[in-house]
Amino acid sequence: MRGLERFLSLAACFFLGFALALPPAGATKLPSDLREALTKMFPESKIRLDGALETKAGDLYIPLMAGTAQPIKHPETPLRGVYPDSSQPDLLSFSNGWFYLKVLKRASKQTLVVPADLPDTLRKSLLECKFAPDLIVPEDFVLPTILKPAVGQHPVTFSDVPQTDSPSSVSQPRKPRHNGPVHVGIFVSSPKAGKVSLLDENTFAKIAEFPTEGTPAGLAYADGVLYITDQSKHRVLKLDPTSREFIGQINLPPHSAPKGVAALPDGKLIYVSESATSSVAVIEAENSRLLVHTKVLTGPARLAVTPNGSAVVVLNAPAGKITIISTQNQKVLATVAVGALPNAIAISPNSERAYVSNRVSNTVSVVDLIKHQVVQTLKTGAAPTGLTLDETGERLFVANAKDNTISVFDLAEHKRLQDIKLPLDVDFPGALALLPNKHEILVSSEVTEAIGLLDTTALAFEKQPVIGYPSDEFLLVPIFSE
Repeated sequence: MRGLERFLSLAACFFLGFALALPPAGATKLPSDLREALTKMFPESKIRLDGALETKAGDLYIPLMAGTAQPIKHPETPLRGVYPDSSQPDLLSFSNGWFYLKVLKRASKQTLVVPADLPDTLRKSLLECKFAPDLIVPEDFVLPTILKPAVGQHPVTFSDVPQTDSPSSVSQPRKPRHNGPVHVGIFVSSPKAGKVSLLDENTFAKIAEFPTEGTPAGLAYADGVLYITDQSKHRVLKLDPTSREFIGQINLPPHSAPKGVAALPDGKLIYVSESATSSVAVIEAENSRLLVHTKVLTGPARLAVTPNGSAVVVLNAPAGKITIISTQNQKVLATVAVGALPNAIAISPNSERAYVSNRVSNTVSVVDLIKHQVVQTLKTGAAPTGLTLDETGERLFVANAKDNTISVFDLAEHKRLQDIKLPLDVDFPGALALLPNKHEILVSSEVTEAIGLLDTTALAFEKQPVIGYPSDEFLLVPIFSE
């Protein structure tokens, strides 16, 4: 009996020791070549059982596993890239298809971000990866919705803001250097050509061209940076108009299709309409950080900020309405029914009236922004599109796309004064922009390669500068000498 007890005791010790020597059930098994590469890259760091990497500096990198990992062909150079390209990257991409993302602190939460400069091919690969099944989830962990497919069964909270950029991954705006005279650059977008052009303010000749490899639409300027919405690639491009260089981008949620963009007068916040997700993104300009999404009616398109900066007016074309958002709390103040297919907005200098062209109704709705109601309806030509006010705010100019005319209204009497026929070289007028000299208006064309220049005193067209492709929106931007 004692012999049997001794045998059982020895057997229990043997199996206990064997069990302790085994890795825990479900522990993440890093590919040996990846483990070797991590050890060489971070010699004083710790690789946890769940595959996460704890660096000596206290940073935590969480792995995302490729569905079918490939061998690392060159262990001495295992990285495909680090993003952003700095000594403290937010993302490491390995040649076997695995990624490591750094855990970042955002207020009282911890999260991961997808850097803005990550190439599209790597972004697609990343979004096909999964978290380790035994991942030790950090406390107060919140993830952007773009990473939702990677989570699996982990109890993770998703933020309301689909965060796809971190401040470190987005180039910071270059402040204009005021060591020379300021002049005005005329920027024009062309979704059909996929380009934004810069025109000379005096001759209107094209002096620079910026291919976007996407579908540029809305334009806005704030604090030395030109913001360009790219509808097909779901991002906002950032261009330094002085150096004429792209300086970064702000990635928006997939399939958001951003259209309109506008900035507060103080340049602190940027508003972007996401036409496919029925929301308006509010972005902090200083660090390109998404703050919140404001839900609006379906199909938000162009938008405008009141001159006093108190409200944002958003066109909801499919609904035939506008949405008015408070810039104090980013909440909807009101929705107002206008006409069918609202197309463009102009706001009075005192911020009390919004003028909205209705392309199908052949009208302009005059909206009281204090009472939140339509107070007048102006009859226009066929298919009104672009709008602009003169310097005094007493005359309204309206482009009529199908008639190829510009209608002039006296706003004191709400009377249509005259229709001006467009020259033959300019067809289907779109946006209107009042030039700094206050007596000329630029007219874009949806189908021709020329734009129009209208003299508001003579009420006649002066010239038709050729830019080489159809045009959509104009923006006049200050440019400083470097």
